[in-house]
Amino acid sequence: MDSTTEKRNSEFGIASFGISMGILAIMLCLISAGSSSSSWGEAIVLGIVVQVGIYLVMLPSCVVGIVFGIAALVRKERGKAFSISGIAITSLIVMAFFLRVLCL
Repeated sequence: MDSTTEKRNSEFGIASFGISMGILAIMLCLISAGSSSSSWGEAIVLGIVVQVGIYLVMLPSCVVGIVFGIAALVRKERGKAFSISGIAITSLIVMAFFLRVLCL
């Protein structure tokens, strides 16, 4: 590759970054919904919804985001910024989830 050729962004890297942003948005929505409950009954129902959302949506999406990021890093001749940021954000979300599980 000569110096005049620009690196294109990897589709897998963009997908990894997009998945991480989507997971972050879902996590913030679940946290804000859980903190806005006014009664014990609502708090219990929202707690169940938050746990189901975490286990059924967020964790599998994190795995897919990390796999897409790694696939983008392996490809040659492509930009790696989106894949690195996607892996970093998704890894932080996974670590925050496991810290939450360990502290409860």
